[in-house]
Amino acid sequence: MKPIEQMRYHPTTEKLVKILQSKTQNSNPLFFRVIIAYYLSVITSQMRVSIKGWSGKATIPINLYALALSPSGSGLK
Repeated sequence: MKPIEQMRYHPTTEKLVKILQSKTQNSNPLFFRVIIAYYLSVITSQMRVSIKGWSGKATIPINLYALALSPSGSGLK
């Protein structure tokens, strides 16, 4: 397994993060990464996507629990 410092974010989601950062004038990408991951999981769960072959068990539906926290006043610049 790679160390966390060597891992990269998905290029398409990073493009979306950059767009949202420029639109909101917020330099913190962490909030937008959580929001994008949440909405991508909403799309896949509405399409009834599931994961097969997980330790010999039945299929597992796509699900994500996300808590998107942002500092107070982050959208009011």
